[in-house]
Amino acid sequence: MEKWDYGLNIGFLLILMGVHILSKYLKIMERKTLSILLSIASGVSVSYIFIHLLPKLNEYQEIAEPAFGFIENTTYYFAMVGLVFFYGLERKVWHLKDRSKRLSKNSIFWIHLISFTIYNFLIGYLLMKGNKEEFMDMLLYMIAVGVHFISVNHGLHDISTRQYDKVGRWILSISVFSGWLYGNFSSLNEEVIGILFGFLSGSIVLNLLKEELPEGKDRNFWAFALGIVLYSILLFLLRS
Repeated sequence: MEKWDYGLNIGFLLILMGVHILSKYLKIMERKTLSILLSIASGVSVSYIFIHLLPKLNEYQEIAEPAFGFIENTTYYFAMVGLVFFYGLERKVWHLKDRSKRLSKNSIFWIHLISFTIYNFLIGYLLMKGNKEEFMDMLLYMIAVGVHFISVNHGLHDISTRQYDKVGRWILSISVFSGWLYGNFSSLNEEVIGILFGFLSGSIVLNLLKEELPEGKDRNFWAFALGIVLYSILLFLLRS
């Protein structure tokens, strides 16, 4: 399969930015319909992690191993670091909230937004660096990240609708673009890119558990299972 070109790279970038900008309009959907959509998105994310992301980590491990040979399973260690880093930020938010009842929803929103800005910057950066990947790999990356963004944005929207609609969605969109733009001018080697991919993978796993698999009745199991099946079939067909 031929490598994909720069024009498609820009197209994928615009789609991911558009998801952030347009996600505010999810609120016009009925609660039940939105629950089904978010559940399908969660299923897609789970399928992406287990069938595509984890095997991809192993591929990056083979790339990073020569540079970090003194550490076995380097990319997996950094995946763990990514998960712990974003979990630490999450716990810090709730610790501050418990200590100060005056910590407003806006403050909580901004702390979350800062962490997701870092998260989006990495996603944009790896999207640009993915021009060395095959087209289908990056198409799968774009689909999975796009639906993952829907759930993340919904979570931020619930914390502070006004702040999210006014500035949050634009900051997230710009952070994806900033990461992509930095990727145009940086010259990090493949070993470091593998490490960044590992770090991002860990953060995706955490955010999947935190944002997309909540307790309660706000999710639909059958829609979740449908998302897993449909995306798994897509992965199978594109890999065949």
